[in-house]
Amino acid sequence: MYQKVSLDALGDLTGKHILEIGCGTGQLAIAIAERGASVLAIDICPEMIKYAKKNAALCKVTDRVQFQVVDFEELDISSKRQFDWIIAITVFEYSVNPEKWLTSMHSLGNKFISTFPSDNLIQIVIRRINNWIAGSFPLRFYSEAEVSELLIRTRWKIHDQKNFGPTLWIHARPAEN
Repeated sequence: MYQKVSLDALGDLTGKHILEIGCGTGQLAIAIAERGASVLAIDICPEMIKYAKKNAALCKVTDRVQFQVVDFEELDISSKRQFDWIIAITVFEYSVNPEKWLTSMHSLGNKFISTFPSDNLIQIVIRRINNWIAGSFPLRFYSEAEVSELLIRTRWKIHDQKNFGPTLWIHARPAEN
């Protein structure tokens, strides 16, 4: 659902450098690489990265996409503004410190696309039950106002925003000083 709208927002990717946080099986990273970008795709789950590498090989894009098992907070990238785009789809629900993530993203990229899970009651109940059954990480949910405040505090400005049921999709760019 988010892949098409995200790819449309990214536009021409020829020669662009993309960071994808929480890449899972690599489907979006591969689609981006197929459009001519160089992609660094990270995930904390080794099994997901294993599948992502296999998928990239099947799609013949291993020369344009690099997969790493790493937590975003531990990613070592020394230069500023290294990426044209940062993509973080379905990862902010797992962030203990979203303000820190957004600040780091601001120093690494010119634009970002992300999703934030809504704080509506039904969404919270369903996700928490599924998460409890799976024995996964704690989950975080956001109101639209909270997302706006987070972005303002971390110097991002919303360029486009879409509501996909219980999820808010955001395309943001650095705010002008």
